[in-house]
Amino acid sequence: MKKLNRFYKFLTAGLVFAFAFGFLCAQSEEAAEEETASQYQERIEKIEFGLESEIEELIDVLVSDEDFEYSTNLKELFLQSKSTTLRNKIIDYFIAAKDLSLEEQMLAVFEDPMAEKKSTADKFFNYAEKLEIKSAGEPLRAILEDESSPFLSNAVKTLGKCGSVQDAALMAELLKKEDNQNTRHELVVALGNLGSAESYQTVADIAKDTSESLSMRMAAIEAMGKIPNEDTTAELAKLYEDRDANFRVSVIKAVAQIQNSEAEKILIEAVKDNHYKVRLAALTGVIDQKLVNAEKVVLYRAKNDSENVVKEKSFEALAAIGTPQAVEYLLKVAEDKKRSDSNRAKAASYLLKYCFDDSVYKLTDIARVTLSDDKQKNVRYALGREFAKYENIALMDICREYLASDDVSTKGTGLDIYAKNAYGSLRPDVSAIAEDKKAGVNQKKAKNVLEKIDRAAGFIE
Repeated sequence: MKKLNRFYKFLTAGLVFAFAFGFLCAQSEEAAEEETASQYQERIEKIEFGLESEIEELIDVLVSDEDFEYSTNLKELFLQSKSTTLRNKIIDYFIAAKDLSLEEQMLAVFEDPMAEKKSTADKFFNYAEKLEIKSAGEPLRAILEDESSPFLSNAVKTLGKCGSVQDAALMAELLKKEDNQNTRHELVVALGNLGSAESYQTVADIAKDTSESLSMRMAAIEAMGKIPNEDTTAELAKLYEDRDANFRVSVIKAVAQIQNSEAEKILIEAVKDNHYKVRLAALTGVIDQKLVNAEKVVLYRAKNDSENVVKEKSFEALAAIGTPQAVEYLLKVAEDKKRSDSNRAKAASYLLKYCFDDSVYKLTDIARVTLSDDKQKNVRYALGREFAKYENIALMDICREYLASDDVSTKGTGLDIYAKNAYGSLRPDVSAIAEDKKAGVNQKKAKNVLEKIDRAAGFIE
């Protein structure tokens, strides 16, 4: 009987232990589930329940990460919120996302901008301008007709981007009688953006009028370059003789809009201008027009310019030109350990941007060397960030090697490359990181990357 009692006591103790152990395990699993809750769900909940300051910080992160999955949730919040600051931040998100979801709300504000907070109205003008929303044209023209409107400058600037050539005549008439210098400046810029041939003489006269302010003349010069006219190049050539460097910058910006042999000569000459700002403007023109004839002078500046900002802009110009000699030089810069990290990273960035096929395998070889040399960590990270911008099978092998690194930042960069490309053969590698408790921040990052890919594919909601 005593043995039987001891048996029951032992059995009872065992059952209690098993229950307690099971309860603790269940709690541990729940805690683990909470700890590994998806980033997507966390962000949805923060948008719905978070403090205004928390949501504003989140929007900054979303914009920085170019993560635009939350438009529906943020639009709902925009419609509900009474906070001007938060509503303005949400508009910033839709501008960055190039998302027209707030078009209806924008039009309602333009119908009566005085009824809205000025800062919010200003944001919507910026929204219409950046996204060039054509439906904004009609209410903006109504604002133009009210010359006393405090939003006149906003309407002019915005209509210059989303209006039509027909709006130029209205703006030219307004320019004749407008006294406010800020509004006049916006009118000149808008006339240039609209590009109506009938507006050319209006802006050319302002550009040559020395009684006008320097800023007004500079705006008019840049507008000249955007309006087709056979006399523009000759007139700009004369204006380039001005001694003021900022004035010459505007002339070169205008010249860069024109494609003919005379304009090309002016741009190439300006690459040698004494003032670095003029050289920068000229190099931008070379980039935009991909001027092969500028190769020699640009290569000289890339090797010898005293201003690093000009030197690195020359790298971009060489990549845009894209000749074999230009590509070869930039690859040498990217590989050269004696060069600054910035120079190496910029050369690689521009090669990928303009000459991807001609440079990608050499650049992945350079990155491969940095993976085994921690003295080149900064270049390794910079190259990885550049690779992560592109969707291309040529990056698969280097992505695998970044993922296999023991360095936290390198592995994280590998996840960024994978997130852009979703290579099927590398999913096991990323899944392994997602399951590895020792992977630290990269464990959660890997889970988030896989979840986002599956959500985009429609595997999960």
